[in-house]
Amino acid sequence: MNSAGDRPLTRGEETALLLACLCLTPLVAVIAYFWWRDSSPQRANSVVALARWFFTVILIVVAVGAALSFLAQLLRH
Repeated sequence: MNSAGDRPLTRGEETALLLACLCLTPLVAVIAYFWWRDSSPQRANSVVALARWFFTVILIVVAVGAALSFLAQLLRH
């Protein structure tokens, strides 16, 4: 069900979506995906790509934070 107006997200739309995810949780990306899944598959795929990037960054930040916390505990003893 591809519509004539189906297109990837613009740079501005990507930026707005990332800012919304940072402020409102990644749930925004999931909602946007299901919103565009049938009417604009390219946009929905763009949302998935952004969500992957966002989750990867979150996982890296958490892993680095956990590693630093572990190292700090080791250095205290």
